[in-house]
Amino acid sequence: MNQKLCQTISVDEIRDDDQSTLINWLQKEAKEYQFKYLLAYAEDGIIWGHFDEDENYKIITADIVFHKNNFAVDFANLRLLTLQQCRIFGENGEILLWKSHKNWQARLIKDNPSIEYIHEEQILWGTQIEKGKNGEDGEKHGFTLLSDGSQGLKHAVPLTSLSSYFSPTDKKKLYRPVRLVINHYIKYDDETGIARIFLSRLVSLKAKAGVK
Repeated sequence: MNQKLCQTISVDEIRDDDQSTLINWLQKEAKEYQFKYLLAYAEDGIIWGHFDEDENYKIITADIVFHKNNFAVDFANLRLLTLQQCRIFGENGEILLWKSHKNWQARLIKDNPSIEYIHEEQILWGTQIEKGKNGEDGEKHGFTLLSDGSQGLKHAVPLTSLSSYFSPTDKKKLYRPVRLVINHYIKYDDETGIARIFLSRLVSLKAKAGVK
């Protein structure tokens, strides 16, 4: 672990027999570092979430906002039982929580001015905004429900005000405006001078307009 960028975070508060300890820990860390987003991987799917600053950094996840009966989606829940790894992040840094040999571990990455990085904007699924079965708005509580292409693959990203990035009349236009911003940190070999990426972290979500 690169000491200039990373540091270990205590996870002593998290107990596998108490779901609330995970939620409380995530909210506490998000508040301390002013993180905005959550992206988790579980046995039953990917989980997007965000922290509500007005509610003392309360976690809101996509499964809470978009119910199966109204939106024909079945998003994974944030549960200790099925969680594999979880990232909470923002402009100030990223915390990664993961399980290794039945024990939880966590590390914090914060940018260091002395370490060079490159910026990547990774394109995410989503060519149109979805509505509910009865016309319910697909943009609510800080999320936008997106589907992709003719297969209609769906996910809900913690980003809003996206309607202007999509064609309101032509769903065949397969432009994907949502970007996941990533920092890749670079290290140079002492002998050859060759650069390589040795560490990466998530930074933010954004939307980017297509070329007209």
